[in-house]
Amino acid sequence: EGGFLANTRIPFSDGLSTFTGLLTVQDLELDGVVKIDRAEAFVVQELEFPTGGFRGAAWDTDADVEYTFYGLGTLALVAGSRERSQLA
Repeated sequence: EGGFLANTRIPFSDGLSTFTGLLTVQDLELDGVVKIDRAEAFVVQELEFPTGGFRGAAWDTDADVEYTFYGLGTLALVAGSRERSQLA
């Protein structure tokens, strides 16, 4: 999928887990461990609504303020990862 799972009992990626996973990767300076293009594609294709906002997971039918925060945060982390890789 490209996103992160909350745990092994839930077989689907979600927005919160993907955001916190990418934030942890950044904080631990583990760039290159995650396929950043896949994470971005997951958020844009599965969670972002064309009319604006983000859902928490594929089963949600509406945008949510909390998950819009995580969606935007994930896109910012993706951009930061790309910027760091260009500077390296």
